[in-house]
Amino acid sequence: MKTGDTCVLRLPNKIPHLWIIISDPTPNNEVVIVNVTTADLSVDTSCTIKRGDHPFIKHESVIAYHYARLISVNKITEWKTKHYYESWTSVKYLLLKRIQQGAIDSEYTPQKIQGIIIKQMNKPKK
Repeated sequence: MKTGDTCVLRLPNKIPHLWIIISDPTPNNEVVIVNVTTADLSVDTSCTIKRGDHPFIKHESVIAYHYARLISVNKITEWKTKHYYESWTSVKYLLLKRIQQGAIDSEYTPQKIQGIIIKQMNKPKK
């Protein structure tokens, strides 16, 4: 599992959405995930995604930053074991960068998550 990986989460009693991992694991072995939703259902247009940006996207969509979550890698492994996690094509580098920048820019992203993204985006490459 790596930054840019995507999945459709099929959790009980939840509408399936495309989720994107937008951070490397933290020291606590957690990653930031965000989901994609239909553009007309969201007021946050910090990151708009169009058909063709990713194979899952069929119409104009946005990242729902108010649903951004910090999830343990162990929880994702559990979702995979229970078949809730359906892997999809990873997002391309430029789309990932747009999504990460949107997380920083959006007033709806939880501050803790913004801090993680800012820290990781500014980290020198090895």
